[in-house]
Amino acid sequence: MKPTTEDVLCVVTKKHEVHTEEVSQNFVCMAREVKLSHINDVLEKIEYPAAQAAATNEFSDVTVLLADGEANLGKLVSEIGSDRFDSADDLETELHNVLPREAVGEPYQSEGEG
Repeated sequence: MKPTTEDVLCVVTKKHEVHTEEVSQNFVCMAREVKLSHINDVLEKIEYPAAQAAATNEFSDVTVLLADGEANLGKLVSEIGSDRFDSADDLETELHNVLPREAVGEPYQSEGEG
């Protein structure tokens, strides 16, 4: 069955690259996934300085794959206290402050010996 203009194609990602096909000239749904270790690749896709509201909207379709689970990037950006980001690095730094505990490894575990 050939897709029509009423059909919606949502894409999945492989690693941190986005792959899509355009179904019609009017509508393409893009859902993106990115590993936390590659988050800067996604953050660099927008122009800076960027308002928090604009970044929240731009990243609302991005799922961040964490060490133990996943989170919506747009929601995470909306939880940041800053209303403006000067660069992708600035946004990434702020983002690390709102990540859930399970984002970077096993909860309550330390890399070193006590």
